[in-house]
Amino acid sequence: MRFENESHRGLLLRGGEIARELGISRALAYRWMATGVLPVVRVPGSKAVRVPREALMEWIQNHTQQEGKTLVPEESRGGAPDAAGSVAVERV
Repeated sequence: MRFENESHRGLLLRGGEIARELGISRALAYRWMATGVLPVVRVPGSKAVRVPREALMEWIQNHTQQEGKTLVPEESRGGAPDAAGSVAVERV
């Protein structure tokens, strides 16, 4: 997987960058960061919260199924969750 802006490859991504790369709203990206859906690090001495680029790549791989379905956290989509609290959603 490649990110949209390969020339700007920071190690830690902000919520807006996560939203752009995943094709979701900023609000949803920040909600996923705040609720632990996405792995985050807190920048010492500030209120800043970031998602490590490599952790995001691993998260995407762990939440993608081969059959063309993606596992999406229950709080972001309707439907019945599986044992892990995720809902299978068809890709469009």
